[in-house]
Amino acid sequence: MQKRTEPSEALLRKYPEQVVLVTTRAADAKPNVMAVGWVAIASSDPPMFVLGIDDGAYTYELIAKTREFVVAFPSERMAEQTLFAGTHTGRDRDKFAETGLRTEQAVTVRSPLVADAVANFECVLVEITKPGDCPLLVGKVVAAHVNEDTALRRLYTTAPGHKLGRVCPLGDQKPVALISQWRNRWSLGRRPFRSPVGTIENSPAIHGRETVHGTPDCYCVPGHVGRLTSLSENPGC
Repeated sequence: MQKRTEPSEALLRKYPEQVVLVTTRAADAKPNVMAVGWVAIASSDPPMFVLGIDDGAYTYELIAKTREFVVAFPSERMAEQTLFAGTHTGRDRDKFAETGLRTEQAVTVRSPLVADAVANFECVLVEITKPGDCPLLVGKVVAAHVNEDTALRRLYTTAPGHKLGRVCPLGDQKPVALISQWRNRWSLGRRPFRSPVGTIENSPAIHGRETVHGTPDCYCVPGHVGRLTSLSENPGC
């Protein structure tokens, strides 16, 4: 059953949501990096991203001038660097040097790749539009790169306050163990938990203890049902 509420309250239920690193390079060759949470795929043919970046941000200024940038998917190991990149301006500091983020040279744009990211997408600016209070920057992907470590997983925002986490599907455990894990972690009442691939008895485990508003949030990844768990609560996941 649904109850009417304010949009701002309903949007607290949006988590988990994506977080990406956006890299740029100034005219003096100094690179910059920023964490962006408002991001989506805008087109598949050609591939495009749309980013919501405030027009007072240094990254916005650089993209508007150079008309290029890189979108990188930070890995689960990059929580501290991602948080720093999203809470400090690069106008008067070198965030790559301060965070220790390693870079690689891109093939078509001047903005650097993030070497330890899950994937990098070189983009050229298509347009900037402002339907509301935040400008939307649309970029066309002109080159893409993936990390050679195929086991590396992405970092996500799991809750308000810049809380970062990751998807932890456990598809390699036996069903009996999964049921036991589930029952030891949460109780959702008498009805079995249902996911897009069936009940918990037939699904990979939902791993971790962190919840949003008291309810474990499921997150689907290819071939799995998983959920986001706090990096600090479950470092071995």
